[in-house]
Amino acid sequence: LYPGRSDPGFWVLKLAPNGTVQWQRTYGTDRGSEYAYSIQQTSDGGYIVAGETDSFGGGVTDYNIWVLKLDGNGNIPGCPVQGTLNAVLRDTSAVVSNSSVIPSGTSISPLDTSVSPSDTNASTWEVCLVQQQYTLTVTKNGTGTGTVTSNPAGIDCGQDCTQDYLEGTLVTLTATPDPDSSFAGWSGDCTDIGNNQAQVTMDADKTCTATFTLVSGLELSLNQSSFQTGDTLILTATVIPGATPQRVDVYVALRLPNGIRLFLQWDGRLIRAARPLVRNWLVTSFHGELFRHTFRGTEPDGDYTWKGAFTEAGTRRVIGEISQAPFSFTP
Repeated sequence: LYPGRSDPGFWVLKLAPNGTVQWQRTYGTDRGSEYAYSIQQTSDGGYIVAGETDSFGGGVTDYNIWVLKLDGNGNIPGCPVQGTLNAVLRDTSAVVSNSSVIPSGTSISPLDTSVSPSDTNASTWEVCLVQQQYTLTVTKNGTGTGTVTSNPAGIDCGQDCTQDYLEGTLVTLTATPDPDSSFAGWSGDCTDIGNNQAQVTMDADKTCTATFTLVSGLELSLNQSSFQTGDTLILTATVIPGATPQRVDVYVALRLPNGIRLFLQWDGRLIRAARPLVRNWLVTSFHGELFRHTFRGTEPDGDYTWKGAFTEAGTRRVIGEISQAPFSFTP
C-alpha cells in the first residue's frame, strides 16, 4: 500500500448504502508490516481495529497486537495524517465464479449473484505514522502558587500536570504566578527562554519544575462597613512578609464618593498627591492601626473605598494584590 515499499499495511473504506466510497485510509508504519483482522464500530461513531504488527517487535516472526481507535472519518485522534496521490489499487475487480445453485429438496430459489464493483479506485492514500510518545511531567515548587500551561496544549497545572507528546515535539511551557506570588524560575529538563517561559524537546520522558515565591502582602480592614455621624472609623493594616527580604514603597489611598483619591501620609494627613505612606521599607510582620477618624456629619455621604498596595521601591509597579476595604457613610 505504500509507494516503493513491499511491507504491507492495511486499507479501510467506508461505503455509503449505494456502495460509493465515503472515505478511505491506509494505515501502517515505515518500519515493518501491519495486518488488520477485525473492525467494529464504537458507540461514539468511530471504529476500533485489531490486528498485529512487527514494527515494534523483536524479529521476523515476532508480532505484537496492534489496536487502533479511529474517529468517524477514519482519522487517529491526535495523530497528524500524511497524504499522497501515488496509491494504486490493484486487483479490485470482483468476479463471481461457480455461482450456479441447483436447489434440491428445498423451496429456496437462487437470486442474482453477479457483483459489479464501482468507484473502487483509490486516488489517495493517507497514513498516520505510529511514533513513540514520551511523558512530560510538570511539578511546582516554592512558597508561592501559580499555574503552568503548555503549547501544544495538554498541560494545565493547576490540575493536569502530565501529558504524553509524540517524539520530537517541542513543547513551550508558560508560568503564570497567582496575585500573591512571583515566578522565580525553571529547573529540570527544560530551557528558560525568558518571559516566564521554557521549552523542552520530547526525545525522552521529561520533568520540568516551576518555582513560585510568595510575595509580601498588605491587607486592609475596617472595624465596620457602614458609618453614621458620631461613629469612629478605624483602619487596620496587616503585613505578611514574603519568602525573601524585600524593600517596598507602601501606598494607602481613600477613594471618595466623587472618585477623588486622597493618599494617606505618615502623619495622618490625606493629600491628593500620589505619594507613598512609607518609602523603601524593608518588609516585616506588622498588624496595627493606620488611621482613625470620627465622623462629624459634614463629610460627603456615599460609598468610600480604602486601597493599599506595595510597589517596588522607587516605582509604582505593584507587588502582589491591591487590598480594598469599602465602606459607606450616611450623615
